[in-house]
Amino acid sequence: MTRLEGGLATLAKAADDTAVLQEELAVQNADIAEKKAVVEEMITDINIKTEIANKQEAECSEKKSFLEVQNVEITKKKGEADAELAQA
Repeated sequence: MTRLEGGLATLAKAADDTAVLQEELAVQNADIAEKKAVVEEMITDINIKTEIANKQEAECSEKKSFLEVQNVEITKKKGEADAELAQA
């Protein structure tokens, strides 16, 4: 009977160890779920800010192109005005 009792004691200890590990796993899963929610919120925030930055970059690029055209026109008009002044 000693061998049977030893086996049963081993099984009982394994069951206790498993119960403890399941409790620890439940706590860890809860922590993971909370951290996952935080990370998902951060990803959403980053995506929104990236979209805003991309729009601003497009607007800046458009303004830069407009200003480059204006600069060419201003330079041309300045050259014409300087030429007129030189003739006067």
